[in-house]
Amino acid sequence: MAPLAAAAVLALVAVWGLVRQASMGAEIERLRGESRQLAARAEALERRAAQAQAESQRLARTLSIIAAPGVESVRLAGMGTLHAAAGRTYVNVADRRAVFYAFGLPALGSDKTYQLWYLDEQDHPTSAGVFEVDAHGKAALVVDQSLPVERIQAWAVTIEPRGGRPQPTGPMALAG
Repeated sequence: MAPLAAAAVLALVAVWGLVRQASMGAEIERLRGESRQLAARAEALERRAAQAQAESQRLARTLSIIAAPGVESVRLAGMGTLHAAAGRTYVNVADRRAVFYAFGLPALGSDKTYQLWYLDEQDHPTSAGVFEVDAHGKAALVVDQSLPVERIQAWAVTIEPRGGRPQPTGPMALAG
């Protein structure tokens, strides 16, 4: 009887071991899944932190231009059917950079973009960059290139093919 009891105990221990092993395998898979989810969350948080840092740096650059002593402000008015649109360019004469804000501009098709220009004494336009508007018709553009501030006579925004053009080709949206 003792060998039969020992065999029964061994069989029970073996069954218990197999059940425990299966349970541990399921727990390991659950923990691996949880680990993957946590890694994905951490990656998403890192992306959001990088975006927030980039936005913070952009806002700091913008503020340094707008808040500088002697900054000049130029109002741009909507043209044609865009009479409700407006813009404002803040030019920091000392460091020769600018910030442009637009309001009330309609979203454009995927094949078009807005392009900001400055005009010199001979009305020669030079591109200051391209921009898109948000869902509320607002946009901001930091002009980091060194501007010939003593020669700028006016600012304008045109509607151009995606990517912009070396010279204006489309209708004027804002001018000032």
